[in-house]
Amino acid sequence: MEIKRIIAILDNWGLELKTAIKLSEKAAKITTINDVHFVLKRKQDKESIIREAKLLSFIQEQGINVQVLVQTKKEEFYAVFAGEVYCLYHFIEGETFLADECIRNPIVPAVLGDTLGSLHKAMASEQMTLLYPMKKLYNIVKEFTFVEINTIDNTTSLEPVWAVFNEELEGKMNKLPKQVIHRDMHLFNMIYKSGELAEVIDFDQAEVNIRLFDLAYCSTSILNELFDTESKRHGWFQFVQELCLSYNEKNPLLREERELIWHVMLAIQLIFMAFFLHDEHLYNRNKEMLLWIFANQSELEQVW
Repeated sequence: MEIKRIIAILDNWGLELKTAIKLSEKAAKITTINDVHFVLKRKQDKESIIREAKLLSFIQEQGINVQVLVQTKKEEFYAVFAGEVYCLYHFIEGETFLADECIRNPIVPAVLGDTLGSLHKAMASEQMTLLYPMKKLYNIVKEFTFVEINTIDNTTSLEPVWAVFNEELEGKMNKLPKQVIHRDMHLFNMIYKSGELAEVIDFDQAEVNIRLFDLAYCSTSILNELFDTESKRHGWFQFVQELCLSYNEKNPLLREERELIWHVMLAIQLIFMAFFLHDEHLYNRNKEMLLWIFANQSELEQVW
């Protein structure tokens, strides 16, 4: 975002810019002339921001710290500039855990599992479920990833993986508990300060789906950070076990959920492969992770 554009957008909140640091193509960390920090983010549409504001407010009412949207001078949660929609969040100082810490320090997976379990309990509301689109993970794999991946990769190496996604698994997955989930639950979206949760951030991809997705996503996102070192890969199994046990203490999982974490991890890797279809390096990396997870089914089934 250009500085002139940011200055004009911030006027909707009555704020004057001191500095701006690019966080991504859609977001910037803002410091005002009063040395107050915010995150300015470009969003898809007004409706998604209004929906997010309701979700964040609801979660906070349940006692979970999440990003707070700042209202404009017109008491709205968004501002429109040059046909694009923006929102503003308070910026919370804190730290994220490193992937290496996840396998070295057993306290870390315990803290992460507790955070995710608490967040899911807070979001398990029929009222919130009605706000978000309902997605079926099995259908995404069969109707999207299978079609996309097979346009460029019909090698036999994937045949055993595709065989897992049969009608029996469809029936099992569709019976799993569904609720609003975060959908992007990696390390950098959980901010801590002095060992306590400061804030969960980035609910942009929230949807209604099986809650097991977030637990598996958190696990595979950390595997991605460790994957290049074989010894660290094997330390990851212990991390997954501690993460799942901590989550289960806070928010008990059904036996049917515990049986399918390996399957959901495979689904997540297939989604990433489809997403990175035109990036050869990232496609191959996620495929390598997929096949490694597939080969280690027995290890993952022992986390319980």
